[in-house]
Parts: sequence; structure tokens; C-alpha cells
Amino acid sequence: MTAREMFKKLGYKTRTFGDCIVYEKGSIMRYIIQFNLKDKIFYSYTECGMANSIKILTANELKAVQQQMNELGWI
Repeated sequence: MTAREMFKKLGYKTRTFGDCIVYEKGSIMRYIIQFNLKDKIFYSYTECGMANSIKILTANELKAVQQQMNELGWI
């Protein structure tokens, strides 16, 4: 199963912006997992209005992140 399929199964939508792959779900409170392809790092955060906070990953989200990193050749 690809990372995109894993994130989709978890309810995330995929978007790309320049050097970034972004997985997000939710509307008022959005959960975002973002991969910066240039710097080879990923972020996970919760966005609610003007406030952002770190998003703790579930075990299945972490598996999807690891799969995405494998597909990108980071690990």
C-alpha cells in the first residue's frame, strides 16, 4: 500500500505546493502532516483559526509517514 493510500484510508486529502506534499483532514480544526521535499523534513500540526499546535501522531499515522519517507528515499 502506498503512503497516499494509507493517508486516504485515515481520512486525509493530499495536496502539493511547490516543494511540499501536504496531507490534511478536518475543516474547523485541521490536522496537517507536511513533507518538505527540499529540506527532507516533515511537520505535523493542528490548525484551528489563528492558533497552531503540534499534532501527536497515532501509530497508523506514523506508519503512513514512514511509508512516505521510504517512497521519497529519505530512509
